[in-house]
Formats: sequence, structure tokens, C-alpha cells
Amino acid sequence: MSRISFFHLIQISVRFLGRKPEKTLIFIRDISIPIILLISISAIITSFNSNIIFLSSLAGEDSYLSLREKEDNLENSLVPLELEELIKNNDQNILAILPINQKDTSILVTEPYQGRNISFQSQIIGTNLSKLSLFWDNDLKEIKNINISSMQVNEVIIGEKLAEDLNILEENFPINLFIPIRDNNNFYLNLLIVSILKGNTIYTHSLLVNNKVFISFESAFESHSNYLLIKVKEPSKIGVTKQKIMDFLDSEYENSNFQITSARGSSALLDDILFEIVDKLRLFNMILIALVIIRLFQAVQWLTVHYELDMAYLKIIGQRKYEISLIMLIMGLIIGNLSLIIAIPISLLLPLGIALLLAMVTQEVFIPEIPTIFQIGEYILLFWVIFLISSLIPSIQLASKDIMKSLKTKD
Repeated sequence: MSRISFFHLIQISVRFLGRKPEKTLIFIRDISIPIILLISISAIITSFNSNIIFLSSLAGEDSYLSLREKEDNLENSLVPLELEELIKNNDQNILAILPINQKDTSILVTEPYQGRNISFQSQIIGTNLSKLSLFWDNDLKEIKNINISSMQVNEVIIGEKLAEDLNILEENFPINLFIPIRDNNNFYLNLLIVSILKGNTIYTHSLLVNNKVFISFESAFESHSNYLLIKVKEPSKIGVTKQKIMDFLDSEYENSNFQITSARGSSALLDDILFEIVDKLRLFNMILIALVIIRLFQAVQWLTVHYELDMAYLKIIGQRKYEISLIMLIMGLIIGNLSLIIAIPISLLLPLGIALLLAMVTQEVFIPEIPTIFQIGEYILLFWVIFLISSLIPSIQLASKDIMKSLKTKD
């Protein structure tokens, strides 16, 4: 049995594609570029979906709370010893870790966090808290913003001191949790509103409502119950525009004059439109990948059915039919579908690169959604299902021909 070089394999594959080598390479190049761009662009856009975490002032010059530099204050911050090492290794991402456990959580906002950003990370505090309590430090007068990741909480308790500072001692207020945030320019009292929606998932929302009006917008958020985290001071990121808020207030409180402002204002409508585009692109991305895979196995089917067209050339090499057929399939997959091979890693890595670039330019933290191992596994499963189906087609065709021949001979 004679030896076949890699060049011979490429030449065989090219011949079976029905084109000369130089024309085939040009064809592969021309087809690869648009497919790579389409998959990459759609993957980038659909990666920055509702799971993006925007922390607007984290990248500022004096925003990070470096616990390494504030070791003297660790006792005051009540950080559990078992989390101390985690804090030191992740101080660029974790701005504050407050004392927590898996059942009842009491959060004491203390002096080291004054004027800082506090982030409650769901992967640290767990997702099955039964009670979340927040107490206000008498000496703490300013927190820039507080971000709360997804937590399943059955009950939210507001500390008495916090309630007294906010003048919310009246009963039956329709708010689950609110935290004062002072605006450095106008000294208005801004509210972080946390609504408990379907599935007891916490969502954050920030408004400025006449300084004293406290409202929970469960109805306004109902259609977005699958979102995990919303940026403080940007309600438009979950499609809650000023007009939607006004309509809700008008329906709940007749003859009331509310003045509402948001950090993005008129851009809320554009954000709504972008969310619709993202939803369509996510579907487009799935269809595109499916079409590429189908096209891939159409090429495989063509190779398996038409390999006899060049059987004379194969006999010169000296290989048996089934061995050459296997080589044809493998090389056809590689040579004829370089676009898919290149596009998959690019579509996975480009969102990370874009996120890093945006973080440097805008000084914001962007966390793109990367496909999980289960999503990649779904693509692989789909790939092999189509492969098995397509591989049966030539056998079915040959079997049908044999049946037709046998019927004719009987006749």
C-alpha cells in the first residue's frame, strides 16, 4: 500500500470539489470571510444582552475599595475570615463583601464603604436567602451606588435607622427595599428600588421621584422577569422608559403630579429598539449556525455520492475504495469548511476583546455572556445528529436503486 502525502490528500479533496486547486482556495477565502464576519458580529451583539453588568464608576480614579490597603478597617467591616483570602485575590472585582450566611443575612453598612460602590455578588452570597436585612450606619451619609445581583429572597427587612432617615415609617409602603443615594451636583435623594418579581428574583431600579415618593414598579418590570441584573440609575436598560413609568403612576395614582428623571433620559426609546434588535439577532445567530452546519453536510453528502467520478485517479494511488472514501470525508470537512472552523473560536473570543476595549475606552465594566459548556454541547449534538442523518442518505439512495433494479428484473 503506497503512502499518501498531505499534499495528495488536499489535491484529492480539491478534485472532488470539482474545481482546480487555485480556484478552490479563492472560493474558500471568499466564502469564509463573510461567514466569519456574520457569525462574529452576531455573536458580539447577542453577547451583550441583559446579563451585562454595568458599574459606571468602578473604573474611576478613587473608586476601588482596596481592602489590602485598609487592613486596619477589616474588623469594622465584619468580613468573615474564610472570605478574607478571596477578597485579597479579587479586590479589583469585589468592592465589598459583607457578613452573610445562607439563611438569614444581616448587612451592616460600615465606615470603610463610605462614598464607595458596594456590590453584592450572587456567587458569593448564594441564591437561596430567606431574609435580607439592611441597617444604616449612623455615621454613613453617602454611598455612590449599590448593585445587587440575582438573589432569591422571601422577605426583605429595612432597618429602623434607615427607615427613620428616609421618613418611611408609615405602614403599607409598596416598596421592598430602598437605599438613599445622594447626587453630588444637586443633592437630590435618589432611590434604589428593589422589586421582588416572579420567582422571588430581586431586580434593582433607580429613580428620582419628587424626593419623597416611593413606588414599586412590579407591573412595569413584569415582561422582563428573566433579566438577572440591571444597572443602578439606568432603568432604560431593561426597557423601562420614562413614558412607561408615567403611565404606571397615572394608572396607580390618579391626579398625581410626578416628576421623574433618569440617568439616560431621552435615550430610553433607543435602548428599547436595541433590545428588539438584539432579540432578533439572537435568533439570526442560531439560524446562521444551523445553515452553515447544513451546508457542511451537504458537501459531505456530495462527496460520498460522487466519489466514484474520480475513481480512476484513486486507483492510481493504490488505496482501496472505503479507505479513500474516509479520507475524502475528513479532508472535505476540513478543506471545504474552513469558515466554520475559523468562525467558532473567533465568535467566542471576540466578545471578550470588545469588552476589554470598551472597558478601557469608557471606563465601565462590561461582562459579556460567553457560551456555557452546555450550549457548546448542544451545537455539537446538533452537528452529529445532522451528520448521522446526512450519512444515511447515500445508503438510502443506493438501496432504493437496488430495489428498483430487482423489481425491474422480476418484471
